[in-house]
Amino acid sequence: MNQRPIEVRQISTVISEDGQKRPAVSQFKNERSSKVFQEPKTDGDVQGSVDQEMCNKFENYFKKKKGRSVVESDSPPVSLRAGKEFEYKETEDVKDKHDKGISAGVVSDAQDKKIWQEIAKPVSKAIHPVDKTIKRTTKFTRKRKISKEKEKTGMTKKRCVKFKQTRTSKKASVEIKGAASYEREIGLRSKTCNDHEIHGIENIQVTLSSPDKEEPPLVVCDLETTGLSRSSDIIQIAAFSKDNSFNCYVFPMQKISRKASKITKIKVIGNQMYLNNQPVQAKFPYEALLDFILFLSDLPKKPILVGHNIKCFDCHVLFNQLRLSNMWREFCSHICGFIDSYELFKHVKPGLSPYKQTFLVKELLGERYNAHNAIDDAKVLYKLVSEKGNVYNNLVEFTFPSSYPYDTYVVQQNFKTFRNAIDCKAISKSCAKKAARSNLKLLQMKSSLQRGGIEGLRALLGEKSSDGTVRVTKCNRVIQNLFDFLKQN
Repeated sequence: MNQRPIEVRQISTVISEDGQKRPAVSQFKNERSSKVFQEPKTDGDVQGSVDQEMCNKFENYFKKKKGRSVVESDSPPVSLRAGKEFEYKETEDVKDKHDKGISAGVVSDAQDKKIWQEIAKPVSKAIHPVDKTIKRTTKFTRKRKISKEKEKTGMTKKRCVKFKQTRTSKKASVEIKGAASYEREIGLRSKTCNDHEIHGIENIQVTLSSPDKEEPPLVVCDLETTGLSRSSDIIQIAAFSKDNSFNCYVFPMQKISRKASKITKIKVIGNQMYLNNQPVQAKFPYEALLDFILFLSDLPKKPILVGHNIKCFDCHVLFNQLRLSNMWREFCSHICGFIDSYELFKHVKPGLSPYKQTFLVKELLGERYNAHNAIDDAKVLYKLVSEKGNVYNNLVEFTFPSSYPYDTYVVQQNFKTFRNAIDCKAISKSCAKKAARSNLKLLQMKSSLQRGGIEGLRALLGEKSSDGTVRVTKCNRVIQNLFDFLKQN
């Protein structure tokens, strides 16, 4: 805001008490050197309060001095000569005298000085609170003195050194991650095989998710596959809930192993699938998986899929098949998560061994059933979990998220990149698994080495997460071994 000085102009003539005219002596201007009137601040709130106080002082003064002589002048009153941003109100006494051609002024130099002293004293005090300034200055001086004394102590010096090291390592890790991608973005170079994007710390082993406040329905799911590998094909998929059931046979793309065919009693001859030497109607994998998703979507609420040993096998087989059909995300949108009944019964019924489904059914329910048929397995497991599993009291503890199979897949793909380094003993298996879980690959370590040398590798492996844990390692021996291996390869 541009400041406009307020000025009391020189009055042409002054009328004394005996009626004689003489020239006015005093002229007060808004100067910094003046001890009587100090320059008002430009802050809107302070200036408004100061102006109001000045108007009140004028009004009170002329109410007390109604009979005194005033100055005769052709110039307009002070309120008319003031700047637009200032508003001075005239009293009725001043207006009456102005109508007679007389303007508000001062009688003599002494009286003039007295008026401004009375007005400027509280105004000056409002603008320059000397007492408060002195107290504030003393307080901050004392604080600075205490802080300087603390800076000389050993603990403070150690803390400063530690803070500088942390800040330097963070800055280094950010530079290592972003250097190549920045050059690529601005067009200085194209992406090459050695230019790999380095992700931030991502703990892939996520914690158990909490389901909704309302109890979700349970759907027991079971698969029969061509083998015991997670990459096996599905030959039968079944699900059972309180009011609904689903069962479908699937044509496999792989050959059914002899052991799997003997256990499940399913075999394929030509274009026909047989169960117990009886022909059954089967669908292609895409159609069967789509029907299974439609079955889940028809339920009133998102269910939790329950399976025996589902965490180690069934959910991974299901993920691989859905991923190949590009339906994994659609499948995840219709479920809350998974529960492994194997882990559940180890907690609910400790001391039983083994925890196979057939043994638990015989021991806890006293029943026998047609094992290794998906729909029969699902029906009896639903009864077992509902009656003996106490599942709804353990939902939060034993429910794991639907993203778990995908996260496990990513960790496995990351871990595969460290096989040569593990064989050459450049890194241990446990350290490689830790790097894979933090979403690191060996090629990304090589990129950090190319960007920042051994210090870049050290900054990447020693990066700290939000909870203070080290990403991989800060051991100089491990980092040196990795550095030598990456330099040679």
